[in-house]
Amino acid sequence: MIFMKYALLFRVDKTLMALDVQSVSHVLKKTEVTPVPDAPNFVEGVFPYKEHIISVIKLSEKYGLNPVKGGRLFLAMADEMLVAFRVTEILDVIEVKKEDIEISDPKLPVSGVLIRDGKPVMLLDLNRILPEKDRKLIRALY
Repeated sequence: MIFMKYALLFRVDKTLMALDVQSVSHVLKKTEVTPVPDAPNFVEGVFPYKEHIISVIKLSEKYGLNPVKGGRLFLAMADEMLVAFRVTEILDVIEVKKEDIEISDPKLPVSGVLIRDGKPVMLLDLNRILPEKDRKLIRALY
């Protein structure tokens, strides 16, 4: 597991999640997303951002949660690929202490769990969210 010192805390449906702030590029205001025919079910669509075409990843689909309507987008770098994640709400930037992390099974799609204010927070790892096979599917869209 990669240790993160600070993480972006957000909510997808009712589930708290966090991602290392070093992976996060920007939090976006409202952005119009264009659906892509035959895209994988975890891809909401694409939008232009500066000189890039950005794919929007539905974390709700990846983790079997209720779909997010509206919400917010943030950009993150996944193995040299800039992608956006659709989340219900962005909450805060939090400090993460190594001793507070419970390591998860390598087969699970999270790198660990942190308890914050009595609630579990799933610590995400971009390589587990978007393994190479998923990145190939995204690259094939455009």
